[in-house]
Parts: sequence; C-alpha cells; structure tokens
Amino acid sequence: MLTIIKGKFKGKKIKVKKSIRPTLSKQREALFNISQNKIKNSYFLDLFAGSGIVGLEALSRGAKFVFFIEKDKKAAENIRENIVSLDVKKDSKVIALDVFYALKRIKETFDIIYIDPPYKLYSNKNFYFLEKILHSLKDNKLLKKDSYIFVECPLNIKIREISNFFLIKKRKYGSCLLLQYMKK
Repeated sequence: MLTIIKGKFKGKKIKVKKSIRPTLSKQREALFNISQNKIKNSYFLDLFAGSGIVGLEALSRGAKFVFFIEKDKKAAENIRENIVSLDVKKDSKVIALDVFYALKRIKETFDIIYIDPPYKLYSNKNFYFLEKILHSLKDNKLLKKDSYIFVECPLNIKIREISNFFLIKKRKYGSCLLLQYMKK
C-alpha cells in the first residue's frame, strides 16, 4: 500500500500490484513541489503508470484530468480500482496499451507529463528509449508550449542531449534521477 502525500486525498491508501516499482514519496514530493504553480486545473499524463500513485497524487493536488498509460492489464485494472475508490472516474482515463500506440490515440495536450518506464527498458545504459518517447509526444502534438516533462530513470544512465528538448534540471533521489525537460 502507498499513501497519498498531500491534497484532498491526503492520507488515503492506494493498492499496489506486487511486481510494480512505485515512485517513492520523496520523488513525488519533489515533482509536485517543482510543479506546484502548474498543477491546479492541469492536464496530466502519467506514462508507464504502474500503481498510478503519481497521477492520483496529481488529482489530489488539483489536476483537472489525468491520463494513465499502463500496458500491463493487471496493473491497469489496479489503477482503475484505485480511481473508483477515490471517486475520480470522471477526472481520469486509463489506457491499457503500449505507450507508443496509446500516444497516437490521445487528442489532448498536457501541462505536465511524468515518464517512469521500467528500468530494464534503458538497455545498454543509453537514452534511445527516452528519446523515442519524447519525440513521440512531440510528433503526436501532445505537448503545450510550456509543458513540464519529468523522467524518472536509473542513476547509471548515460544522459545525452535530445534534439528539440532542453534538459532543465537533473536531481538525484536515492538510486534514481529525476530529469526535467521542456520542449525547445
């Protein structure tokens, strides 16, 4: 079980599928401290949503709508159960597809995007996978001019420049990095 940190659902428990590596409270707190002036009435995209805790925390803190993208059917069902338990079904949508297929189906644009893929997808300690996701967001016109893009990734990843994106800040939390990007 995870606990929502702040907002209207503060203290509420969220069920988590056992095989999920959820975003820790320290990283969630950092994410929402950074985006505190942008979260109210925002459209939020939680890619590789896992437990859904990040998107649910966004709703708790005032996001208008959250899309959860999670390929694993059981994890997606777990997110749906948590959405029902918090009574935020009208404020959210779960898409249980591969991230690249899902991004082609979405027509909204987002103020804040959180990307937390399974660490195993960062093969050979390179950034190709992340680069492909960012370009898919851009190509599918899901980014606003001033969208915040956050990426959680392992410490040992070799970070390199990504065309059409600025790396605003890199922060270390335990064994992971929280990267913040904006579109050029």
